Amino acid sequence: MWKSRTGRLVLIFAVLFLSSCALISSLERQILFPNPRPSSTPPVLPGGGQSVRVETPVGQVEAIFLPAIGAESVTTGKSGPLVIYCHGNGELIEHQVRAFDAFRANGFAVLLAEYPGYGHSAGTPSERSIRQAIAAIYDWGIQQPGVQADQVIGYGRSLGGGAICTLAKQRPLSAVILESTFTSVPEVAQTHFGPVSRILRNKFDNRSVVADLNVPVLILHGREDRVIPVSHGEQLHQALPDSTLVLLDCDHNDCRTAGSLALQFLSEHFPVLADSSPTPVSQ
Repeated sequence: MWKSRTGRLVLIFAVLFLSSCALISSLERQILFPNPRPSSTPPVLPGGGQSVRVETPVGQVEAIFLPAIGAESVTTGKSGPLVIYCHGNGELIEHQVRAFDAFRANGFAVLLAEYPGYGHSAGTPSERSIRQAIAAIYDWGIQQPGVQADQVIGYGRSLGGGAICTLAKQRPLSAVILESTFTSVPEVAQTHFGPVSRILRNKFDNRSVVADLNVPVLILHGREDRVIPVSHGEQLHQALPDSTLVLLDCDHNDCRTAGSLALQFLSEHFPVLADSSPTPVSQ
């Protein structure tokens, strides 16, 4: 009798636990990957821009390649650095097509990487699928005309910082820029939701990746960030004291000077143009 009752209680608790885990997993996907709806019409791409679908292990994933402008003024010849940009979780690559005009004018080609399941990309977004897709997009990007394959910069904002950190573990990068990025998903979740962070599937352990980097790293973070507290940017800098940390007077999605600071940082490390004074850019 006692054993039978104990068995039923164990079964009930097991069912409740599994149900809770399933609910948390569903909420995790909704919060971490909200996947906004793409526009019904393709974005108008600025001079020479190319929309492509890259074959990845999770299916075809969208990307937009924006070549450098004014190749005749590039001091390194016909090829120059490539910036691979990964956006925040509530954005799409179509939102970024004009954000990097000044980067291009200063000799940097830009590759906007989409996430699996986002926009018109195949697959389902997760840490694993993003890791696979971003590596395939990198491999495609370094083969494009005008790209110097040994000068690839990873630039990620918010969730995109996690994507760039996964890329840094798989492929060589010449510099890394992390804007409004977290130390890890569980540590962000701990701030907002408490102990549920322990059973999250997507970790994005950016702190450990940053600690192992031996290239120039720029960390940008808003002092008033209410989504990813500024302490995350400070801790990423502490993980790699040689990195450059710039704290901005902004929240999470309104750091308008971040692009100009990122371009200035890159122009100092990659003097692509004869005129080394970068043109400002806003994001």
